[in-house]
Amino acid sequence: MNLLAVENVKFSQGETKEAVILELGATLISQNKITSDYLSEVIQREDQYPTGLDFGHIQIAIPHATTSDSVFETAIAIAKLVKPLSFFSMGNSSEKLEVELVCLLAVKNPQKHLETIQKIIFFFQNKESVQDIKKAETVEELYAIFSKLLQAGSYK
Repeated sequence: MNLLAVENVKFSQGETKEAVILELGATLISQNKITSDYLSEVIQREDQYPTGLDFGHIQIAIPHATTSDSVFETAIAIAKLVKPLSFFSMGNSSEKLEVELVCLLAVKNPQKHLETIQKIIFFFQNKESVQDIKKAETVEELYAIFSKLLQAGSYK
């Protein structure tokens, strides 16, 4: 299973969180990984249960939905934002974070959501990994960094 394809890694100029989610989702739709309904579920869930995380050295968002009916195959799409965007914090829904990276998750097996998010959180706690991401100037560099992350775990 190819969880992350190079086509799923982007530099995004999206001006809203919804625009970035839709941009990433369009890639997964074109690969028949998800339906458009999944993106509606993600945007609705993001409003109710924000996914922004502040690691001190980087702020990210991990938008996802917990239903799997609209997911055909587990996949991740990642955007390094050209300009940070406001997302609300997962831990404090009234706190705005200026997010630099968005990881859209589509997980077929709902029990794997938590495992996947924990893996991403562990990765972003490592300042060296984050510095590599911040230095990355090409999609290929970002893809290589995230491929290493995902190879370190088992996802279905």
